[in-house]
Amino acid sequence: DPHVPPMSFDFGVPEMPFDVHGGRYHVTALIAEGGTARVFVCYDNTTRVWRALKMLLPEYAMRQDLRRRLITEATAMKRLDHPHITKVFEAFEDDANAYFVMEYAERGSVGDWVKDNGPLPPSAATEVMIQLCRAVGPRPR
Repeated sequence: DPHVPPMSFDFGVPEMPFDVHGGRYHVTALIAEGGTARVFVCYDNTTRVWRALKMLLPEYAMRQDLRRRLITEATAMKRLDHPHITKVFEAFEDDANAYFVMEYAERGSVGDWVKDNGPLPPSAATEVMIQLCRAVGPRPR
């Protein structure tokens, strides 16, 4: 069933499930919340793939400066193309909020791992940094 997320989280968000972008994305579960935005798992009804959707918290959704910042963040991330960086697919706005859609990292991030397990061993931390440098470093022309 495409409307059951591969991972389920309960952060007590009462408005789920909901659809955005003309029903293209069926949002099913909250996976993270920060200072100004939330990230949800959603099902892309067009590509039939699970994605992550980032959107501003309701109290910030009408602030044009934060909407611009979210869209700018997505635009910058969309330019990065590397296997070790989460791919951003699109950014959009509607009357209610600003959003961007990215790959869904089912196993979480390095930050999630550290939060759950403590500091990375030195060899793993070194490997993560090497991958990060390769991802954001100069590109051959």
